[in-house]
Amino acid sequence: MSGTLDDIVPVSMHLQLIGKVALITSAVAALILLVVIFFVSADGGGSYLEALQSHSISQSNLGVVMLISSLLLVGFVAVVTWVVTLYASFRVAGPLFRFCRDLELSPITDRPIGIRKDDYLQEVSEELLETVAILRSHYKEVEAVVSQTSDAYQDADQKKLAELLITLKELEGRVHVD
Repeated sequence: MSGTLDDIVPVSMHLQLIGKVALITSAVAALILLVVIFFVSADGGGSYLEALQSHSISQSNLGVVMLISSLLLVGFVAVVTWVVTLYASFRVAGPLFRFCRDLELSPITDRPIGIRKDDYLQEVSEELLETVAILRSHYKEVEAVVSQTSDAYQDADQKKLAELLITLKELEGRVHVD
């Protein structure tokens, strides 16, 4: 079984996601900067006096506009980060939830839920389903031997009972939980 997240989720997936988020955030920051420049800069007019007045008005409003634009940008980055985290957690938490459900339902049903095709942890899911199938087969084998052992006990067949108890001991030895 894989040990680290990089073994389960390829590094290229992480880099692509980081690149997309950085590109979107940069584009929004540039758009906010253009909007700030548009609103802060007043029409310069034609004379030197009008240009100085326009510069004075722009300078006096710059602090408030920069504060508002910074808050908008921080809010946008927070929302994007939250959405990316939510999406990524669904791709990891979803399979983990399904693993739990498969394990809970494994004694009841032969059909596991499985995980979605685009979820992370595909390899782990396949290993888990294989393990559940092996354990289910082992459980049926133990159940059959226990039933035979019960019948041999009721029939008082000591020889068969001894053989079946040895078989049960061998079946018990196959299961190792680390």
